[in-house]
Formats: sequence, C-alpha cells, structure tokens
Amino acid sequence: TQDEKSIGVRPDCVSVWLHRRFHVVAYPIAQGRLINCVFVVPGSSEIVHEDLHRSSATVNELGEKLLTANRRLIALMSAIVPGSLHQWPLYSTEPSKLSDSDTRVVLIGDAWHSVLPFAAQGAALAIEDAAVLADCFKHTPPHNVPASLISFRTRRLPRVKEVGRISKRNGMVYHLPNLWPISKLRSAGAARGFKAVSTRLFGYRSI
Repeated sequence: TQDEKSIGVRPDCVSVWLHRRFHVVAYPIAQGRLINCVFVVPGSSEIVHEDLHRSSATVNELGEKLLTANRRLIALMSAIVPGSLHQWPLYSTEPSKLSDSDTRVVLIGDAWHSVLPFAAQGAALAIEDAAVLADCFKHTPPHNVPASLISFRTRRLPRVKEVGRISKRNGMVYHLPNLWPISKLRSAGAARGFKAVSTRLFGYRSI
C-alpha cells in the first residue's frame, strides 16, 4: 500500500466522497495494512441475465465514471492493486410475503430481502435473521414448523423494511447536488441525523 498522505485516506477511519453522480467509501481492513474501496458509479439500466458478481474491471473504466474526481480520488485510484478491482450491479427487493405453499421453507438474508448497500447492513440483516429464526424455533414445538416460520417473518418484516428505507434515503442524500445551500443543509442534517440513525441500526435487539 502507498503512504496514507499520498492517497488521502487515513488507516484509522472511514473516508467518504459524495457527488451527485457517484460516491466513494474507503475504510481500513487487515488491521490497517490495506484500504478497501467501494466506488458506487452509474451503470446500465439493462437487465443483467448473467452473474456479474466479482466481474473484473479496470482503473480506466472506473476513471471514465468519475468524471469530476478530485486529486485525492485520482491518487486513490492510482493505488489500486492490479487485478483487485471488480464490479457488480446493485439491486433491492421487497421481502416476499408468506403463502400457504411455503410454510415449511424460509429464505434469509439477501435471498429474501436484498437491500441497497447505503447503510452497510446487508450482512447484519442476515445475521439478525438467523438469530431470530433460531429463537422462533426455540419457543415453538418441533413439529410446528409453519408456526415458527410465520412468527419469524412477522418479527423480521418491520426491521427489514426500516433498513431498506434508510438505505434508499441515504442513497438519495449521498447524491444530492454539491451546491449551496443544498450541501450545507446536507452536512448539517447528517451531523444531527447520524446519531439517531446509528441508534436505530445498531441499538436493535433482535431477541
């Protein structure tokens, strides 16, 4: 990795760049030895039929998306390790409702309720699902699987929908035009709203 000053990213905190057409999040991993970067940029509106998860991308392709990148973002892109840049589309889905035909089968995590990653809660939602599902079976007779699954979905739906709303709202706020007074209001609102949203996300008790 390059020196932190040369790429404008500190190894002890999360760095974020906001733009009306894209946003970038960079944060330390491997005890600060590496910086993981997430570039959210415009993509095609066409339906993707093949699996693009971890499809290879190039720095040049990325640079074409960051049309007005500042010098720090340019330095950050120049520090990308060759072969480590990948791309995939982002989707969100509404959690499906329980029907009479699926009362013995349950999906959890993104398979049931994929959300946009603008609240960084996708993996957390899957862990919460597993914890609540286990708790539902713990308090229901083993033979009554349908009742356990109904209880699980009933308990999880409000939380899943709330996180989905937060993620979509964050995406809208991140991509507001960087013009006064919009940028000033965004900064002021973010400073006050961050604590409240964090409490709702991380203060949740699933069981």
